[in-house]
Amino acid sequence: MLILLNNIKAKKNFIHIFAVKKKIMFIKNLNTIVLLCIPLTTIYSYSMDIALPQLPEDISQKIIDLRFFNITKESTGIPQARQAFIHLTEINKHSYSLGKNKVIINHFIQELSQKFGQSSIEIAQKLRTSYAKEYITLNIQLFNKDLTPEHIKELHVQGADLKCTHDAFNNNIPWPVLYFWSSHQSNNYENTQQMLALGADVNSRCDGHSCLSNRLDSMQFITLFLSYKPSESILNSALKDAIENNNSKEIINLIITAIEKNILNTQRIMNTGLYNSMVCNQKEKTELIKFFLEKNAQPEHVINTLLYTVLLSIMKQQTQNAVPIQTPSLEILELLCSYPIRDITQVEKARNKLQSINHITQVMLNILDTCVTK
Repeated sequence: MLILLNNIKAKKNFIHIFAVKKKIMFIKNLNTIVLLCIPLTTIYSYSMDIALPQLPEDISQKIIDLRFFNITKESTGIPQARQAFIHLTEINKHSYSLGKNKVIINHFIQELSQKFGQSSIEIAQKLRTSYAKEYITLNIQLFNKDLTPEHIKELHVQGADLKCTHDAFNNNIPWPVLYFWSSHQSNNYENTQQMLALGADVNSRCDGHSCLSNRLDSMQFITLFLSYKPSESILNSALKDAIENNNSKEIINLIITAIEKNILNTQRIMNTGLYNSMVCNQKEKTELIKFFLEKNAQPEHVINTLLYTVLLSIMKQQTQNAVPIQTPSLEILELLCSYPIRDITQVEKARNKLQSINHITQVMLNILDTCVTK
């Protein structure tokens, strides 16, 4: 039977524990702690100060740690989170000491920042605890325009949060500190390099844009970010942005190489790259499509989309009094069909749509043939 450790009340310092007189088995599975009690005979109530020392140290530690992290999930606003945090740190000396732990404080503030969409500096300001004030004093220095790599290392030793976010330009956008230094506004390669070396998150995003996507104009920054193995979603969005922004094939190749090196299943990314190449406005669109086809992208993945592109292209040119026999889109269709098809059902769908359009077109032509003149 599960033992429930909850309903912690700061005033009474009670924790209700289901226990047994004879035999208790402790089972630990990763971060989840399950206590099995066989048989259940007696229910005891212990003061938190008494109960925690009687439990194995690693278990009592996790009981408190999980309560800190659960505050962010249960809170509906910063004031409620602040009140719950204060109450939890008042339970006993152990929880009070954890409330001063910079790793826990950093994580707690980051969780609230992500949940409520506010910068971590702003969250700390609203918490108004002594530890939150220390967080602000320490981490606001990470955004100092005179910051150096040596100073970053000193701040890191003191417990600075390298995932800290701040409305650095007063535009109501939380800027991750890594994004801040790698941005065009700061353009500081040395500080960016130092932060990554000390553990800053290469997957940081600012207003939906990753550090990598934001610096696709710099081979130096691209090479640096790729060396820290960004996530699949970051690489995928960077590849999409590189295609849409008409970045050089050399940059696209760098991102593709990183994908092939770090991602086990690249099929979906290659298919997406093929699609983005087809709908982009690159002058070398055909070469880019061929590039992804050579990377084993599935041509049938984009055939139905291409169908609409062809029809729209024909209609557009007809309204401009042009009579195209073959458009660039048809050339792309020929290119796609020259590569092996694995899912023939996608091709059949395209054929059925064209046959349906052809039938409707013929019916409309026949109706037009019935028109008479005066």
